[in-house]
Amino acid sequence: DEKGFVEIVRLHAEDNGVDMLAIHGELPRHPEKRDPALFKSLAATTEKPVLAFARATYSLTEESRVYQEETGLPFLQGITATLRALKGLGFYGYRKKKGVPSLPEPEGKVEDLEGENFQRLLQRHGLTLPRQAIASSAAEAALKAKQIRFPVALKLVAREIVHKTEAGGVVLSLRGPEEVETQGKRLLGLAPSAKLLVQQMVEGTEMILGARTDPQYGPFVMIGLGGIFVEVLKDFALRLLPIDEADAREMLTELKGYSVLKGVRGQPPRDVEALVRAVTGLSEVFLSSRSFISDLEVNPLIVREQGRGVAAVDVRVVKKGG
Repeated sequence: DEKGFVEIVRLHAEDNGVDMLAIHGELPRHPEKRDPALFKSLAATTEKPVLAFARATYSLTEESRVYQEETGLPFLQGITATLRALKGLGFYGYRKKKGVPSLPEPEGKVEDLEGENFQRLLQRHGLTLPRQAIASSAAEAALKAKQIRFPVALKLVAREIVHKTEAGGVVLSLRGPEEVETQGKRLLGLAPSAKLLVQQMVEGTEMILGARTDPQYGPFVMIGLGGIFVEVLKDFALRLLPIDEADAREMLTELKGYSVLKGVRGQPPRDVEALVRAVTGLSEVFLSSRSFISDLEVNPLIVREQGRGVAAVDVRVVKKGG
């Protein structure tokens, strides 16, 4: 009977090995002799989260709504939604127990985000840029490519074009000056203010790393697998800032493709420790500069073989109001 069932649930709530209570059962859809006060009293006698769930979705009636309100319990529909809720509750409890440090004051300077100052700032925080150079003409780009050494990538640099890949403004694995000059002429024709970035080709696993401030939750960092394909793969992890290296490692283990970083199918393991430093480093740069930037993103971030570090191939900074 209902009273006996609630008593069994209450005994589970008193068990120190039980952290949350998920009760399987459906809301009544027609007038029934059920006592919502039993479940309301259950929730009142424990500090542990209590929820009810049904394995599948179904239509609710006025009787359902009234019963749910009188129990005071959340009723979830579907196994997937229930598991997500339980996972969220577990993560909340873990973070609450661990404690979240207060945000540091933003002490960065606007000039630190320009030119060589920015490159040095990134390098100090574990984000090394590949060898690269800016060229104003296709011929100059070919000369710069020789100095950097082939193969190289050629990228469009234009204020009016933010997403270079979608605009056809990125050419990879160019292996000679003729190729660079031909592609350079094409890229320069894509925008009136265009210049060319000649960049060393770097091999490894592509990631995306970024930070921004959410208006409700505050600053957070995101790491994902896939670089330009992150929106297709949808394999990423998020954390509110600030974070430490333990948080960064935990984020990596949450990725479905984490085994790729450890080395699979004959591929060498990647430099996970350098990636951890990059995640915490970018977070620190963003927090120190958050008073005047809204977004900081590295995409792709190339994670090289173990011991060889990471390469911040494309870094995008969005200034507030810009």
